Amino acid sequence: MADSIIRFENISKNFAATAALRDVSFEIERGEVHCLCGENGAGKSTLINICGGVFSPTHGKIFIDGKETEINSITKSEEMGFFIVHQEVPLCANMSIAHNIFLGYKSPDIRKSFFLDEKFMRNETQKMLDLFKLQLKPDQLVETLSIAEQSIIQIAKAIYFKPRIMIMDEPTAALTNDQRKVVFDIIHQLKTNGTTIIYVSHRLEEIIEIGDSITVLRDGQFICTKRVCEVTQDDLVKLMVGREIDMYSTHESQAQDEVLLEVKELTRKGEFENISFQLKKGEILGIAGFIGAGRTEVLMSLFGATKPYHGEIRIHGELIKIKNVETAIKNRIALIPESRRDDAIIPSMSIKDNAQLVTIAHMMKGPFIDKKKTNKCIEQTRKKFSIKANDCNLPIMTLSGGNQQKVVAARWIDNDPEILLCDEPTRGIDVGAKSEIYDIIREVSKDGVGTIVVSSELPELISLCDRIIVMHEGKLTGELHRNEFSEELIMGYATKTNC
Repeated sequence: MADSIIRFENISKNFAATAALRDVSFEIERGEVHCLCGENGAGKSTLINICGGVFSPTHGKIFIDGKETEINSITKSEEMGFFIVHQEVPLCANMSIAHNIFLGYKSPDIRKSFFLDEKFMRNETQKMLDLFKLQLKPDQLVETLSIAEQSIIQIAKAIYFKPRIMIMDEPTAALTNDQRKVVFDIIHQLKTNGTTIIYVSHRLEEIIEIGDSITVLRDGQFICTKRVCEVTQDDLVKLMVGREIDMYSTHESQAQDEVLLEVKELTRKGEFENISFQLKKGEILGIAGFIGAGRTEVLMSLFGATKPYHGEIRIHGELIKIKNVETAIKNRIALIPESRRDDAIIPSMSIKDNAQLVTIAHMMKGPFIDKKKTNKCIEQTRKKFSIKANDCNLPIMTLSGGNQQKVVAARWIDNDPEILLCDEPTRGIDVGAKSEIYDIIREVSKDGVGTIVVSSELPELISLCDRIIVMHEGKLTGELHRNEFSEELIMGYATKTNC
């Protein structure tokens, strides 16, 4: 490249006997959007953490502006001009938006004698909120925000720090199409102003839209660097996984005539109103709609995490009062939640313990856990769900996001559910892992499990589901059967223009 700002030369990183990166070499041009692609476990996060000073490479060199540089701490990374927008939002939930924006900011601008200049911070934060078209106030606590809003706050913080090199790891995973457009417009503006952006995303259509160059990693190794204009989405999939993947073909419906679940006029004030639908045995039912439409909130009530104000839930025609999560589990309802990190996994626990959280009661020998049985079961689970783990006694955080998601799915499916609730089941995972999650959902439908899938990806719903219901601002606005599916129709109901 004529003017490279970063050059990686034979970068390797080992964790014990595991090689996360092996002799990776490539360059990033100054002022470009350089996309980093690969399956979960390809080495993208390891490379990002090396740039961020979290890890040091086992071997290899990094050159910044042509000079060899040792990035041996987070502080050193920041001094070199890096700022990372993480996939998992690292904000302080009990602090205000303004205080999160300026947390770690070293400029004297925010000081007024011995105190923080609260007025200055609020005014500057309001400018950022206006820039991103967020109807929020600087004093609002982060814990009151949606996942999408928190993601945008993190991007706003990065932009305010004016980094030379901004690394964006799945920045739009939780955003609506309108929010993505705002972020893309700002990325174009940053690029025009000379900021170099390393962009990581599993949304291949985004990479084609926003990127200038693409580097593909596979199994910790460099595969290629290409200009965006030289590749298609299909080309990228083949480069990333080394094989062709049939992502969005439809499969034969397994829906039976028997009504498994019936919801009548379910209402929870301020979240959703008069929600009524049926779920048949073996059916895959999609729920579409924008973030804030009430999709997640409906699933939370079905799973007993929240209580509806009124309405009926019937399973096999019998009226069921789902008072709490325990009641839901007893009625063979399972949930794969939206936030894997916050609501699904326990990071400090092993892969095995996470996978067996729900089924551990079946593995007791008197008052004790039958370790022989747990080891046998986790090995069966690992093979059945293709979980890439050499040792299931290691912490679950040693797995890629896609493999963590398979552990969460395995936890519930091994408990033999009748109703499986999936909230954004493929968010933040690569195309290979997505395909495997789709196969898991389709496979359980063959066993008569009724599945409800909430997803913001319309191609995902269209290929996976037998029927789709659409929500807008807490209300049902449409229902489509497979022969009626189209993105235009779904969007029309989601925006209420079809109503």
